[in-house]
Amino acid sequence: NELFGNLKSSKFSIPPATFKNIVSAALYNSHEKDFFDRLSAIGIQAESSEKGFENGFEWTEKFIHLYKDKIDGHQSTAYHLYSDALLNFYCGRYAKAYRLLDNPLRLQGMFINLDIRLLHLIVLYELFNKRPLILENDEVEIPKVLESFRGLIRDDRKRKQQMKTNYLLLYKNFCDLYRKLYQINLKYGGMSHISKRAKDSIKKLEVQILESSTPFKNWLLQKVKEF
Repeated sequence: NELFGNLKSSKFSIPPATFKNIVSAALYNSHEKDFFDRLSAIGIQAESSEKGFENGFEWTEKFIHLYKDKIDGHQSTAYHLYSDALLNFYCGRYAKAYRLLDNPLRLQGMFINLDIRLLHLIVLYELFNKRPLILENDEVEIPKVLESFRGLIRDDRKRKQQMKTNYLLLYKNFCDLYRKLYQINLKYGGMSHISKRAKDSIKKLEVQILESSTPFKNWLLQKVKEF
């Protein structure tokens, strides 16, 4: 209540439906850290939805800043950095998101760390197309980062807390689709005219994405359509 009270102004007001979603997320999650991550995501999504609210990104940024001090534990700063990186990614500030994720961030909980790796890969892809010198100067190679993530998935049996088969499949699907997207980008990215064979490859990947269960599905589809 204190947080939402601080955000109640004409600039950061939110409609009742969005407020209801936020409260539902709070009740759904028993851990404050999950609550924080889910809330930041809801605030971001509200901006792009038809029933979203004006200045949604600014609202989320303000909320992340206010909520940071409400999280107990030594990892509050790390969770704040992750949410800040997620926000900067959605705002198109890829270089800033990259610097926040490149610390590297390590948090308690298997899924949050896998999600950090996913976000890192996505940000690298955007930088590869828009600001490649950053990756060149830092000697970052996307295939190596991807293979590191794939290795993490393959070594699941070594974890104390193993993932269920359906969750493993989600991450494996993302790795496979991301690899194909990156390869197509290397071949055809930036071309003003592409061949029928290239168009067929792009269409095939689009169908695979549509038929797959994967994190960041909308982002993958958006990148394919950009070709």
